[in-house]
Amino acid sequence: MPVLLLIVFIDLLGFGLIVPLFPFYGERLGASPVLITWAIAIYSLAQLISTPFWGRLSDAYGRRPILMISMLGAVMGYVLLATADSLWMLFFARALGGLMAGNLSAAFAYVTDISDEQNRARSLGLIGAAFGLGFTVGPALGGLLAGNDPESWRIMLPAIVAAVLSLVAFLGAWWFLEESLPQAQRKPLGRGGAGIPMPFRGMLTRIDLGSLVTAGLLMSAATAMMQAIFPIWASHEFDYGPQTVGMAFFVLGILAVICQATLIGPLDRRFGARRIALFGVLACSAGLLVLGMATGHMAVLVALLLIGAGFGLFTPSVTTLVSLRAGEGERGTVMGAYQAAGSIGRIVGPAMSGVLFTQLGSGAPFVLGALLGLPALWLIIQGTRANLADIGQPV
Repeated sequence: MPVLLLIVFIDLLGFGLIVPLFPFYGERLGASPVLITWAIAIYSLAQLISTPFWGRLSDAYGRRPILMISMLGAVMGYVLLATADSLWMLFFARALGGLMAGNLSAAFAYVTDISDEQNRARSLGLIGAAFGLGFTVGPALGGLLAGNDPESWRIMLPAIVAAVLSLVAFLGAWWFLEESLPQAQRKPLGRGGAGIPMPFRGMLTRIDLGSLVTAGLLMSAATAMMQAIFPIWASHEFDYGPQTVGMAFFVLGILAVICQATLIGPLDRRFGARRIALFGVLACSAGLLVLGMATGHMAVLVALLLIGAGFGLFTPSVTTLVSLRAGEGERGTVMGAYQAAGSIGRIVGPAMSGVLFTQLGSGAPFVLGALLGLPALWLIIQGTRANLADIGQPV
C-alpha cells in the first residue's frame, strides 16, 4: 500500500507542478487565456484516451505490471518536459504525461482488490489523500523551484525533479509492490475474453453507476475550471506570481489531504458515503461562489479552504459508492470509466474557463462551477436511491 500511495502521489505531482507555471509561460509566448486553458486540457485529454485501456489491461494482466510500465513512461514525459523549448514540445510532453497518468484506474482497482467493503472507504480515502497531496505539493514545489518572477523562471528544474521521483516510484513498485489480482480473477483479452471496452459501455443501462459517474464528471469539471483559470485570474486581479499561485494551490490541496487521510474513515462509519458526498458538493460549490465574488485576499483564502475540504470529502465518497456497485471481475473497467469521466471534466472545465473568463468576466468560470453542483447533488441522490440498504450504506 505505501508504494501504491507513492505512485498515485507521483502521477498528480506531475500534473500539479506545471499548474502555477504554464499560464505564465503561455503568456510569455503571446498565448491568449483561451489557448492557455486549452493547452492545460491536453493532459486530461490524453489521460481520458488511456484510462480505459490501462484499467482493462490491469484486469487481464494484473495491476503491478501496468503500474510499472506507466511509471517508466512518466519518466520519459518529464525528461521531454525538461528539454521543451517551444510550445508544441510542451504540448507533446504533457500529452505523454497524460497517457501515462491513465494508470490511476489500475491504482484504484488495486485498492478495491485488497480492501473489504467495511474498510474500502478508508483505503480509498488514503489513495485520495495521495492524489490530493500530489496536487498539493506539485504547485508549491513548482512555484518554489521556479521563483515568483514570471520573466525569469525556468521549467527544467521542476521537470527533472518530477522525473527523478517517477523513477523512484518505478523502482519501489519493482522491488516492493505485490500483485493484488489473483490469476483466477483475471479477464483475458481475446480468445473468449473481453476486449478493451469503450469507457462508458454498460453505464447507460446502470442508473446507479451512470448517475454517480456523471456526478463525478460535473464536480471534476467545476474544480478543473477553477484550477485552470485561477493563475490567470489571480495574476490579473491580485498580481500573484508563480510562487504565490503555487502556495494558493498548496492551501487548496492540504485541506483535501487532511479530509481524505484523517476524516473520511470516521465520517463514513458515522454518516455513510452518500451523505458525505452531498456535503462535499455543497462545500465545494459554496467555495467557488465565494471565489467568483472575491475582492480581497481573505475571501480568496476562505474560498480555497471550502473548495479543498469539499472536494476532499467528495472524491473518496463517490469513489466508494462506485466501487461498491462493481463486481470483482469488472472493477478495473468500472474504475477506468470513473477515471475517464474525471478526465472529461478536466478537459471540458479548462476549455470552458478561458472562454468564460474572456467573454463574461473574470469571475464567471467560478460561478458556473458552483452551479454545476446542483445537478451533481441530484445525480448522487438518484444513483444511491436503489438498493442502498443492500450495500451497507447508512440512510
